[in-house]
Amino acid sequence: MRPRNCKYLCLGFPLLLAAAFLLATTPVGGPSRVASADEPAPPAAKAEEKAPGRAIALPGEIEASAQAKLVARVAGTVDEVTVEMADHVNKDQILAVVRAPEIEAELRQKQALVVQAEAEVLRARQSLKAAEAVVERAEATAREAEAGLKRAQADHARRSAEYQRLEELARKNVVDKPAIEEARHQVEAAAAAREEAEARVKAAAAAQVEARANAEKARADVQVAEAHLEVARAALQQTEVLLQSAQVRAPCDGVVVYRAVDPGAFVSPAAGKRADALFVVARLDPVRVVLQVPEADVPLVTPGTRAKVQVPALNRQEFEGKVSRIAADLDPKTRTARAEIDLPNPESRLRPGRFVRVALAVERHDGTPPAADGARTRCEACVEVAQKGYEEAVKLYQQVKRVDGVVLPMTNADQIYTWSRNWLEAQHRVSAKKTDRVAALEAHLERLKQLEKMAKTMQESGLVTTLEPLTAEFYRLEAELWLAKEKAE
Repeated sequence: MRPRNCKYLCLGFPLLLAAAFLLATTPVGGPSRVASADEPAPPAAKAEEKAPGRAIALPGEIEASAQAKLVARVAGTVDEVTVEMADHVNKDQILAVVRAPEIEAELRQKQALVVQAEAEVLRARQSLKAAEAVVERAEATAREAEAGLKRAQADHARRSAEYQRLEELARKNVVDKPAIEEARHQVEAAAAAREEAEARVKAAAAAQVEARANAEKARADVQVAEAHLEVARAALQQTEVLLQSAQVRAPCDGVVVYRAVDPGAFVSPAAGKRADALFVVARLDPVRVVLQVPEADVPLVTPGTRAKVQVPALNRQEFEGKVSRIAADLDPKTRTARAEIDLPNPESRLRPGRFVRVALAVERHDGTPPAADGARTRCEACVEVAQKGYEEAVKLYQQVKRVDGVVLPMTNADQIYTWSRNWLEAQHRVSAKKTDRVAALEAHLERLKQLEKMAKTMQESGLVTTLEPLTAEFYRLEAELWLAKEKAE
């Protein structure tokens, strides 16, 4: 029993006392007539043989395993529609063609821009080649100037040495004065030639620097032109993709379950959920049976649980399958978990929207797991999942969020109790021994005592109302009654 509104709490302790009386006086299997002294009680072993398991009967509904709503992605006039409702289609098959003259004109413009960008790249690369040729010529001129400077320096050194030798001979009166003068003039001419060669070297170096700078600029111009070309190609590709989207294609193999467009109609894209569907394509092989598992039965249902699906519309024909998946959380409004069963549907007899009845074959209600199909391993996995869910719920309870300016905890006592109860029930299914069941109940009671303390702390902090600690107190008292009953049996 779990309170959902204030009326349960207002009953208070009278309800708890009545429940304690009922628990103390009612057998485990529920109320039954009293056996006479002469009537022997049936053996427990035979009772277990008569009820080795049970089935959970739940309503369900058939859904498509995949369904896509196709809308217009471009504005234009529908030229052609190639399918009708109920037609089978293949993936990427064209369902309709929309003509978009504006996009076609834009495509031609983008193609011209790509051609222009390619020409700019070609011109930039030619300019780079010319600049690199100028660099090579400047480097050759610089080498020639350096060689001329070396010749001028060598000639000047030779002339200077010859002049010094003639001066020595003149002091010895070996040569005459005109020869000395001629040698001095030759030294001065060699010095001037050397200075001229040095100037040419400097000019060649400057020209080389300028040529290299121009070459770098030409390389940068090539990179800019190539970037412009990439931008133009990307814009062209975007327009091509947009034009291709004018063809409405099937996203998967399936059946057209809805068609709302005819040739000549004008269509346009719309934002969000308001977009009008042109087609709806559904995959009907396999189909998906969807059912909502109540909170108390969620721990009993796992992927692989055997199921029988009865379809009233097909003369109550039954289909066998297994639970393919089950949601990890509960719907807070209905306290149920969504479960799904995949069924093959090669003949398309199972149609979406049909009502079905599902019988899930689960383990014995007393918590003893069946020996087949590795059920014990799955039960132990349920214990781990329930423990993680409980720990996560406790963490969230100690965190707060702001809703419309009001600070509230991230979860509530109901969620923590639900996961603690799931943990307890999973432990009971792992082992039916009395000692193990009592130990699991004692651990459950301790968790609820901690929940009561946390709820009182939250209420003192002003984060929750007084209803929260009262709810936690009720859960704790319920666990105490359950534990006392288990120990008394």
